[in-house]
Amino acid sequence: MTWTEGNTQPQRDGTWMAAINIGDTGPNGEGAQGRLLWKKQIDGRKTADGVTTYSMRAKQARIMKVDTASGKMVPTDMLFFEAGDLKGNNNTNNGKGGTYYHSQVAVIEATATGMRYVTPLTDVGGTLTGLDGTHLGMQFSMYGTTNAMTPGLMLLGGSHTGGGAAAQARALTWDAATGKFADGGTFNIAPYDRHLYPNYLGNNPGNQGRNYSDMHFLANPYVGMNGNTDSYLMVFSTTGKDPSEMTDPTIKLTGFISVLPVVSNPKQVTPPGGGSSTEPPSGGGTTPPDDGTGSSDSGSALGGCSATNTSGGALTMFLIGLAAFIRRRR
Repeated sequence: MTWTEGNTQPQRDGTWMAAINIGDTGPNGEGAQGRLLWKKQIDGRKTADGVTTYSMRAKQARIMKVDTASGKMVPTDMLFFEAGDLKGNNNTNNGKGGTYYHSQVAVIEATATGMRYVTPLTDVGGTLTGLDGTHLGMQFSMYGTTNAMTPGLMLLGGSHTGGGAAAQARALTWDAATGKFADGGTFNIAPYDRHLYPNYLGNNPGNQGRNYSDMHFLANPYVGMNGNTDSYLMVFSTTGKDPSEMTDPTIKLTGFISVLPVVSNPKQVTPPGGGSSTEPPSGGGTTPPDDGTGSSDSGSALGGCSATNTSGGALTMFLIGLAAFIRRRR
């Protein structure tokens, strides 16, 4: 488990990770502390250029891999860890939360006996320009094509003023061989209000908002049907103001489901002389053929589509037999 420790604003006791025995056997009641296997501080207070920040809002996401026997995704002992270096503001002028200066991401192998860094804490703020850490959503994802999948994170940033416009999904990839993180692109999904209405209508204390969002990385049950080649999807659930209702504060938030393909089947190419072959994985020594759109179906791209660092990216929102929104609550 991971958490931020402290009971102040900002929380000043750092971000932590621990392993706990949750099996059927073990001490209970006053002896339950004996179930703690280990506990370690991951990050804490820093001072640089006269600015003091605190590590806050610890998040983790389990890294998955494909089981060769079953072909299904199974969990590993490795985790993505993310926390923000935050300068608090609430205790000075009742300002909202403060300012995020860095977004620290690491890959950690955690077992019952302890933890070790596979990739140490790395500030990805410069890699993911414009990323806002406030109520940031995070989920494990794979990217590329099924013959060259790259693990990474999907980060979800929303609106501070109710929604009314597309939320941003940011893809971060991780190269296990080099330990490097890279920008996988920015993509539009349905609106997401991370603060305004949860604060005004959610009985949150003071000026605090709250994030009502979720993400799930899952196999596409429709792959192979009607020409669908998207093998894995990221499914987002968000709440936010519909653009047509932004000027009417009496209408509460709408619930949305957005579906974004992240892994596709490799494109089948026809070599000279007939027959067919599967396109080589990313970095396989040859350049995939251009499909006429200015991009190639490379395993390093998001869902086989070239990913760019723009607000639109290669696509916005896909609906695969799902409703565009769940319901409207008035």
